[in-house]
Amino acid sequence: MFAGTVCSWAIIGPILVRYGAAEGLIIGDLGGPWEKLTTYFSMNMKDPVNNPSPRYWLLWPGVLLMVVVSIVELLCQYRSFIKVSSTVTSLFASLSCASLKDLVKKPKSDAELSRNEREEPMFAHHHIQSWMWLLGLLVATIVTCISCGVQWGMSVGMTLVSIILAGIFTLLAILSTGTTDMTPLTAVSKSSQLIMGGMTRGHSLKDAQTLNSIGGAISAGIANQATDLTMDFRVGTPVRTQWIAQGIASLVAIFLAPGIFIVFVTAYPCVIDLTVESCPFSAPSVSAWRAATIAATSPKLPIPKSSGIFAICLAVFGALVVVLKNVWLTGVHEKYRVYVPNLMAFGLMMVIPSPAIGIAVLIGASISFVWQKYKPQNHSDYMLSIVAGCIAGEGIGGVVNAIIAIAGVTAGTSLGCPAGSC
Repeated sequence: MFAGTVCSWAIIGPILVRYGAAEGLIIGDLGGPWEKLTTYFSMNMKDPVNNPSPRYWLLWPGVLLMVVVSIVELLCQYRSFIKVSSTVTSLFASLSCASLKDLVKKPKSDAELSRNEREEPMFAHHHIQSWMWLLGLLVATIVTCISCGVQWGMSVGMTLVSIILAGIFTLLAILSTGTTDMTPLTAVSKSSQLIMGGMTRGHSLKDAQTLNSIGGAISAGIANQATDLTMDFRVGTPVRTQWIAQGIASLVAIFLAPGIFIVFVTAYPCVIDLTVESCPFSAPSVSAWRAATIAATSPKLPIPKSSGIFAICLAVFGALVVVLKNVWLTGVHEKYRVYVPNLMAFGLMMVIPSPAIGIAVLIGASISFVWQKYKPQNHSDYMLSIVAGCIAGEGIGGVVNAIIAIAGVTAGTSLGCPAGSC
């Protein structure tokens, strides 16, 4: 991530400005010593092809790199995909020929189980019965069709296609998470958006972009929930208990997440205002989603030519690195994998207009390295707990700060902030 920060904002960005491929934007009428204060993180869309900001120019290579790396990483697991496809085909064939009674009935002997269907011993009351997930699937599908139709005018057919795509991509996401420990939500959502882009050609541009984003969100949401649950199964908690607990938490999140979003938007209106040139929250995922939506729905891509060429070259390089890692750096060469950069993180830092994040990651990684070197047992016992606490504390602190901002509390200092911007 630090390498991505340095390459993007300390090397590529200044070069773009120096040779006129991108330009900054003077922030308002500040006057005084800040009269020529310029931002290079603008997403101003007045003429993005001919006069982009460094942020807009870097957005496309970063997004394409993340998408290509995710997809190639998935394709490199083709052997596992073949096995999973065989298993899933056999499972659906057996389900289609069975009665509901047979679905919930446990086989009488191991001889009745095929190699791919063999189960580990488990108490009956720990099983997730078929009627449980089938009922949940039916209810979730109906609610999704109704809510998407009422809120965004999405047809039932388009919603069902999104759900079917989500099911297919979710199987791939679960498999990828299990084999590579990387959840390819970027590939899942963007692949769904590309398919949905073909289905929305007859709509107006605004409606097409809305429906495209919703379709991608359905796929990403389902894949994220499924991979989280699958990973939680590894902790050893009874399966049914874990499934019910996550279901209850999801119901709470349905109402809690929009509430928290409203709190942040109320405290920081710039979050949803594209015309604002600076904001406390960079929202990199929003930029990636917006870029994919524009690419899938616009009749002509608003991408600078130089940015597009660089994006293709960088994506090809990223694909080759992933193939090299999965094909050649195996067996006796696997020890060299630690020197292969994480290009997903590299691409992410091209999208995030905040160099401070990469620097913070470097500081944290350095502290962890020194800690592990001199106190390995202490590091093993406490590192994950401390990191989890820091992440949770940052999130809770953000909510508290938002509430304070809504309350109008102005105490504090802007020392070190250009033009008192914070």
